Amino acid sequence: MAYDKRSMEEGVRSVQGSLIISFLTSVFIKLRRYYENSMTCDVLNRIAQFFLKMIESSVLVQFFLKDWKEETAWRNSFIHKLITWPVKSVKGMCDKLRPPMERSMKGSILWRSLSGLFNNLLTVSVRVFGLMLLAFTLTEGILWMLLRANNLKGIALRAVLLGLSFGLIWLNRSVAAFYRGSKMMQFAAGFFTPSESGIPGVEDEAKRAESPGLRASNVREKIKITAVVIGVLLGILGFVLPFSSFVKVVGAVGVAIAILWKVEIGVFLVVAFTPFSPGTMPLVGLVLLCALSLGIRLLTDSKFNLTYSPLDTFILLFTGAVIYGSVTSFAFQNSTKIALVYVAFILFYILLVNTIKTKRQLYGLVVLLVLSALLVGLYGIYQYYFGVPTTQSWIDEEMFEDLKVRVYATWENPNVLGEYLVILIPIALALFWTAKKWIYRLIYGGITAVLLLCMLFTLSRGSWLGLILALGIFAVLRDRRLVVLGVIGILILPFVLPASFIDRFSSIGNLQDTSTNYRVSIWIGSLKIIGDYWPSGIGLGAEAFSKIYPRYALAGAAFALHAHNFYLQILVETGVVGLLSFLLVIFIFYKNVLASYWKTKDYFLSTFMVALSAGMAGYLLNGLFDNIWYNYRMVLFFWTMIALGMIAVRLANAGDTTKARADIGGA
Repeated sequence: MAYDKRSMEEGVRSVQGSLIISFLTSVFIKLRRYYENSMTCDVLNRIAQFFLKMIESSVLVQFFLKDWKEETAWRNSFIHKLITWPVKSVKGMCDKLRPPMERSMKGSILWRSLSGLFNNLLTVSVRVFGLMLLAFTLTEGILWMLLRANNLKGIALRAVLLGLSFGLIWLNRSVAAFYRGSKMMQFAAGFFTPSESGIPGVEDEAKRAESPGLRASNVREKIKITAVVIGVLLGILGFVLPFSSFVKVVGAVGVAIAILWKVEIGVFLVVAFTPFSPGTMPLVGLVLLCALSLGIRLLTDSKFNLTYSPLDTFILLFTGAVIYGSVTSFAFQNSTKIALVYVAFILFYILLVNTIKTKRQLYGLVVLLVLSALLVGLYGIYQYYFGVPTTQSWIDEEMFEDLKVRVYATWENPNVLGEYLVILIPIALALFWTAKKWIYRLIYGGITAVLLLCMLFTLSRGSWLGLILALGIFAVLRDRRLVVLGVIGILILPFVLPASFIDRFSSIGNLQDTSTNYRVSIWIGSLKIIGDYWPSGIGLGAEAFSKIYPRYALAGAAFALHAHNFYLQILVETGVVGLLSFLLVIFIFYKNVLASYWKTKDYFLSTFMVALSAGMAGYLLNGLFDNIWYNYRMVLFFWTMIALGMIAVRLANAGDTTKARADIGGA
């Protein structure tokens, strides 16, 4: 367990100026020592150790640990050659085109100026940004005075911008110099780094700021000229467009340029933006922009190569089933659009595994994922206490009169929000478990509590079951003492939760509940569809399902847009090939993740793989009760999780073991 005597003593020293916190900490340390030396602790540890040994020696665990040499067999297979042939062909073409393109692009003044500005964004003086802001303000202001003399709107704002630009010009310090040594920035950086190495990249940027290349006057002058030109162009655009349109256009262009410059920026943006996107297409656009950026890197970087794994074979097979399902669909146009969305989101899996190369990048991405979930969770709690429109079909008012609100935050449906939280809660718990300092542990623990409370307010019974399974797996694989604590917690819950929540949970399987009755009738109708269309399916999407389902629905059954069971839905939409290939994706994913977990000595990677495996298990269990891909953003979220798992596997297998973890299931 990451939470040890040494880190506790560091926490005591860091807060020794506070008498209250010091007193509480010392009391906690004494109580912990008494407990660890007590007979109760010894008995509980022996019980947990007994079950742990049974699990470790089980056939299932040994199966996952066994080396089937699938990597070697896969690389020697015809399918691997078939997959890699087009990639190698494109790579060979890029190698031929690269030299003339590099000469023409990197030899141009525009390329050198822009690359000089972007590559040294943190090390250039803020005077450059002051010049850009000054050029923008003067250009836009002069155009207003010359062409719209009678309109004095915005004079105060322009005066503020002028003052800010002159202030930046006067400061004349690098951006890195402002936060180098800053305690606040070092504190914030602790969230995004798995080690105490300070702010990522600051030391390197500081050295680059002192390098002869940046001290050279010609380089500095080119960067300044580029900044002024950009400011003038922005000033013209600000004059032509309304303010809201100007902000949107400049923001979109800025994001596009940043992603094309560094594909990592796009990957992080997609992960953070997924829960908040107003629709599916903005995410598709971001993914395609990331793909273009990765293509440019392939074309311009001779050292960059795509990575492959045996999992890719089955992902490709599933993709083929999705495309075939759209071609043979009863709603061809609608299914084709959905298939293209699926393909784009599966493409993001490829982008992610080929972009995140280091443990620091993975850790930062995981933290960003959890911080996004925190905002979602807070919004969900806000909805519960301040009210939110709740569809009547979400609650059986006859059985649950006291339940009036089910929260959904940014996910449009409480069940979808629950599915999202099932995966994120174990990951947030993993960050708490691996945090080194007590302050980070406190914050990550608070985030976990927020997500748990939001999960409770979804009133999603399938998600509650999934979370119980996820936390159970995390407890068994990460720390044997959590098993006993979990059992005690479950026994205490009926005395803590409101009776209405207990009644909601205990109604699982009750056919008198309209929701349960509704699902069972749809499952029967879906099985009838599968009986006739199992070879190819009926096509993707609600439109195809709504055309065929009424022919097979039970008499008097309610209308439905999907099967309310994820596995039945895949079988209905893509046929037996689609379902089998998807199940193989899940199997290979778990085979790799669990085998790497058992072998690696890296504490963060092993804990993260446990959390991800647990969360995915709960998520897939939830799929028995609902179509977990009904919201297409959840499709992207799923492939993101698969990619993060395979990245962790690659890092673990590469020997990135900077910290030794405890014994499996131990403290």
